Amino acid sequence: MLTTVAGFALAGLVATLIPAVYRAADELPGLPHGLGLAVINWLRRIGFLVSPPLIGALADATSLRVALLAVVLAGVGALVLGRSLPGRPSTARSGG
Repeated sequence: MLTTVAGFALAGLVATLIPAVYRAADELPGLPHGLGLAVINWLRRIGFLVSPPLIGALADATSLRVALLAVVLAGVGALVLGRSLPGRPSTARSGG
C-alpha cells in the first residue's frame, strides 16, 4: 500500500511538470510566442505514438519488468540531463 501511495504522489508531481514545460517553451528567447508550444506539442505527440511500440519490443526481447524499468531510467535521465541545461538569467522585478 505504501508503494501505491508513493506511486500516486510521484504521478501527481510529474503532472505538475507539464504546465511548467509549456510555460518554459513559450518563453524561449529568440522564438515567437507559440512556436515553442507547437514544438513541445509535436514532441509529446511523437513520444506518445512511438513509446508504446518501443516498450513492447523491449518487453518481447527481455521482459515487461525490464521494459518498464527502462521507462523509469529514461525519466531519471531526462531529469538529470535537464538540470545541465543553461538557465535563463533571473530578472529583478520592480515592486510597482
